[in-house]
Amino acid sequence: MTRDFSNCGIRHVPSYLGIIMLFIGASVSEAVDPQPLGGPAEQQWTLAPAFSDEFNGSAVDASKWGTYYEWPAANRQVGGGNLILTITRDAEPPYAYDSGSVKSLGTSHYGYYEARMKSANVAADNAFWLAASTVVQEIDIVEQYGTWNPDRAYLTAWYDDGTLQGNGSWYESPVNLTEDYHVYGLDWNADTIGWYVDGVERRRIQNTHWHTYGAYIGLSLIEMDWLGAPEPVPATMYVDYIRIWQAVPEPATMALLLFGGVAMLRRPSNRELGGAC
Repeated sequence: MTRDFSNCGIRHVPSYLGIIMLFIGASVSEAVDPQPLGGPAEQQWTLAPAFSDEFNGSAVDASKWGTYYEWPAANRQVGGGNLILTITRDAEPPYAYDSGSVKSLGTSHYGYYEARMKSANVAADNAFWLAASTVVQEIDIVEQYGTWNPDRAYLTAWYDDGTLQGNGSWYESPVNLTEDYHVYGLDWNADTIGWYVDGVERRRIQNTHWHTYGAYIGLSLIEMDWLGAPEPVPATMYVDYIRIWQAVPEPATMALLLFGGVAMLRRPSNRELGGAC
């Protein structure tokens, strides 16, 4: 499923500056950040708190999250250490149901993305995704269709080269994915994109299109006509946490970033990004 944010405002987080500040902060902090369950074993990561959320409060953090679509606020709540996204019956026709979603206010780029989720036990689209802010590009870290296909996690990347193209596959789980929490992860870098389920790599492709600087991060539970009625309602998807990490550069690269001059302390130019946005 692709999402269109071509008319949305963008709030970029400078990648070089972010990595430097996160690296410096990590070096002086005594706290140990959680590490990804999955991802390449040789890669070192540093947590990006601006995009991570443990959902331990009593309300959706308005400094981090908006919504993908203006469904009722009651359909996106925080409680019991979870983000709670809900499908309910819509009291205002012509729509039969309201869904629930959150979308990051800021945009991110390469890194490792992970969420621990429990799918709703109905036929609906339980999704964790990245959507480009200025072009039609999307990476579905997971779409799990509840009881419609309870043992499948769909892992897809979308792009538009004049027509919408999807590079997709699925992971066939030995267990029903709606019965418990599972951890879905994505390693997104300049060369490849890798999908993980419960810490194990399930798919990897060459990154031929997905380089756009500025991707919204989304979590959603959406009723889809082609899946049939998501009954019984209310139906709920739970998210225990979402965590995003940036790769820690190799020592030589970090020295260049730290001492190579102030020109590096900025957002990359359009030319450096290949004119992506």
